[in-house]
Amino acid sequence: PDNNPIDFNGHGTHVNGIVAAVTGNGTGVAGIAGGNRAARRPGVKLMGLRAGYEASSGQGYVIMSACAAASDYAVAKGASVISCSWGSSGSLIRTAILNAVANGLVVCKAAGNDTSDVPDIIDSTFGVLAVASLDVTGVRSDFSNYGTWVDISAPGGNILNTYSNSGVAAYASLSGTSMAAPTVAGVAALLKSHHGWFTKAQIDTLLLNYTVDVDVQNPSYAGLLGSGRVDAYNALS
Repeated sequence: PDNNPIDFNGHGTHVNGIVAAVTGNGTGVAGIAGGNRAARRPGVKLMGLRAGYEASSGQGYVIMSACAAASDYAVAKGASVISCSWGSSGSLIRTAILNAVANGLVVCKAAGNDTSDVPDIIDSTFGVLAVASLDVTGVRSDFSNYGTWVDISAPGGNILNTYSNSGVAAYASLSGTSMAAPTVAGVAALLKSHHGWFTKAQIDTLLLNYTVDVDVQNPSYAGLLGSGRVDAYNALS
């Protein structure tokens, strides 16, 4: 409501960097859809819509009415992809996400970090890509949620990226499905930037059909981590 996009908790800056930290500039880290500064190829544009706050305890919170308003704003302003790295509840946000899906946006949602097989309201919404987290070996992160409702998986452990420390630019390593969801969103944005005419259905299909199978590494979770680990090269090719 204060119209201030500055991230004081660090989390939002981190997930945005995973999607589109500028590449080819010799600085910091490289986002999946960060373009190539050296080749004068810009990365995708970001819409940083802060829908939460940091409590005095340091804990970050989101407000469902603000999340719904942010989603509707993104739709109205022509966004192609929405990445949600937060828990959700209530009919208000579900209605907003259904509106985004109906308008052709790719919606990527963190599956959650409760080692649970129960989806929240966005994860269970038709047309949303629910994203579980894997470690560097392709094994399910010990914190990641799982289930038949998960659509796809992505790396989410100890991800180094951009960070905001009370508004001061920094870098940090974070873990969570919060990091996995923007990885998939970044690949979706990369596909859209290369093929601007692609529809949501086409992008979703490429993301889900050109993954790397991880059932062998996860025998106890076979079929519960989506179609596999997202693969930017295969999807783009």
